[in-house]
Amino acid sequence: MVTGALLLIYGGLVSSFISFFFAEVSPLESLLWGLPGSEHLPPWASGPLLGVAGAASVGTLLFFALLAHRAGQGKSWARIALLSIDVVLYGVFPAFLHEPWGKEDAVYFLIECVTLVLLFHPRSSAWFKAMQSHRETLAAT
Repeated sequence: MVTGALLLIYGGLVSSFISFFFAEVSPLESLLWGLPGSEHLPPWASGPLLGVAGAASVGTLLFFALLAHRAGQGKSWARIALLSIDVVLYGVFPAFLHEPWGKEDAVYFLIECVTLVLLFHPRSSAWFKAMQSHRETLAAT
């Protein structure tokens, strides 16, 4: 269960890295990176802002990789953090955007739901508890 969830998380991270560096450029990416089509950008969208946006994007992907790694080590707080982030990203944040979801957004949402179900399945919860007990046993010796 946990392994399947981690594979979905890592697959999503790899997909994000690939699309981040090699996919077609969306208008938002054009705004952030100054790529072709960026000649119509507002004056504030240049210079240090581009570096900050790029660093924030890469930092976010690395943060998710860290959470997935820690969940794979049996840290229950990491799966709770992933749940909290997903609730904010898919529950709270879209309400402020007022934009319809595309097919890609729906697929990502379904994958996130499956991942969370796998992470919080009773067998996964038992695995996290066993990992906690194992760490406590090692600390006691």
